[in-house]
Amino acid sequence: MLNCPMRITIFAMVFTLPSNGIGQELDPQTAAGKAIYEAETHRVGCRRCHAADGTAVEEGKSFMAERSIQGKSAEEIRVAIMASPMMWTIKLNEEELLQLAAYLKHLEAVANQ
Repeated sequence: MLNCPMRITIFAMVFTLPSNGIGQELDPQTAAGKAIYEAETHRVGCRRCHAADGTAVEEGKSFMAERSIQGKSAEEIRVAIMASPMMWTIKLNEEELLQLAAYLKHLEAVANQ
C-alpha cells in the first residue's frame, strides 16, 4: 500500500495531465471555423477532402487532398484556394478565413498534445 503523500502525488499527477482537446469548449471564432470546416451543406466543407483532423488521411478512405492543413494561416488558406482548381469555387470572406485558420490551429494543437 502506498503511503499517503505518495498517493496524493499520484492523484495530483493524474488530474493535471494535459487535455487532448476532446470535449474542450471552443472560443466563438474557433467554433465558427469548425462549422465551416465540417459543414456538410455549407459551400465549403473542408472535411470532405482534408479528413476530420485536417491530415487528409483517414482509415479506410482515400482523400483528394495531398497534405495536412493543420495550423495553416488565413493567408495560406487564401493562397491554397486560389492555387487549386478543385477549390476555385470556394469563396470565404476575411472573417471566415480567420475563423477557419483558428480552427486549423486548434486541430494542430490537439494533434501535438
